Amino acid sequence: MGDATVNVVGRGPTGLFAAAFLRLRGYRVRVISRTAGSLALWGGELGFGSAGLAGSPGGMPPEVWLAAWSEGAEILLRAGVPVAETLPELALSTVTALGAPKPTFLTPLWQYAACEPEPACFVGLGGVGDAEPKAQSSRYAEATGRPSSYRQAPPPPGWRPGWGPLRFAEFFDTDLGMEWLLSAVAEAVGAVEEEVVLFPQVLGVERVMTALGELGRMLGRPAYEYPLLAPSIGGIRVERRLVGLLNGLGVPFYRAGVASVDGGGSVTAEDGRRFPGDATILATGGVLGGGFTVDLEGWITDPVTGESVGRVREARDLNLAGYRRVDLRGDATLLAVGSQVGGWNPDRDHNGGAMILGTVHQAIAALEAR
Repeated sequence: MGDATVNVVGRGPTGLFAAAFLRLRGYRVRVISRTAGSLALWGGELGFGSAGLAGSPGGMPPEVWLAAWSEGAEILLRAGVPVAETLPELALSTVTALGAPKPTFLTPLWQYAACEPEPACFVGLGGVGDAEPKAQSSRYAEATGRPSSYRQAPPPPGWRPGWGPLRFAEFFDTDLGMEWLLSAVAEAVGAVEEEVVLFPQVLGVERVMTALGELGRMLGRPAYEYPLLAPSIGGIRVERRLVGLLNGLGVPFYRAGVASVDGGGSVTAEDGRRFPGDATILATGGVLGGGFTVDLEGWITDPVTGESVGRVREARDLNLAGYRRVDLRGDATLLAVGSQVGGWNPDRDHNGGAMILGTVHQAIAALEAR
């Protein structure tokens, strides 16, 4: 089915990964979404729970997980998202916006992640609302048992109280922003005893790796970012790069709400436009809502809006397998991927990356088996 047309409904992280997986296999793909997706609410890291490859959530054997993760890493690298070229065998440790450690697995190299938590210095930038380096440093030291300190730099020139994370990032993408950052950090931070230095995740959208490299050389310590609360600059970076990759591969994007999905895989939009296809993948669960629900008569409802999006008349095999919660026809023309399937709970289990890649991998396997 590699030359078939697949409609992907939703452009959050799961939808964009699904579109990339499909297009790189030769499928014709279009992405349809009412909104811009939830990537601005997602930090950009891909978690696999506490065990990493040693565990097998979703019933997939380790070798299948390895293939799915390797392909996910390849897609990120191809999109220009810097990640390690070799997958870790076990989960890594990163930090939350509150300074607490949490497991991760495949993390962009701008964000701190290590096999074990290291002594860390947290640096705040004046005006960045969610950056509370004193509290973050204290929480980190308490939770990890590692030494931690903090520093505070002033607000940048021209700062106003209305600046959000994206405004800071855009400023640091400029030459003036980069020059100010290096000068302010040199004055505010000084000598650092800890092994790594962590900055708020606002150091540019496009030039973040350059900024971190310059900071690391100046401080004599590796420099990374720690995530903030939404909107997430890490997620925005990943979103822009994945969309750029898909645009380069010829994948069109359409802004439209979905009115119905027919049994053959075609989509009808709320404005009457029809998108013919051989299959449809619903990637609509994301962090905002939990995805489509299906009643025993086959009616599909978006629980976020309460709107019905159509009906699959041959309702059967409900919840047979993770990706098939909405695959009621049994012929792989309508598939669901993401947090709405298989009982995944990324907030609890820190396995959002596994949820994305695992359900997408299973859905594509069903398409290819047709």
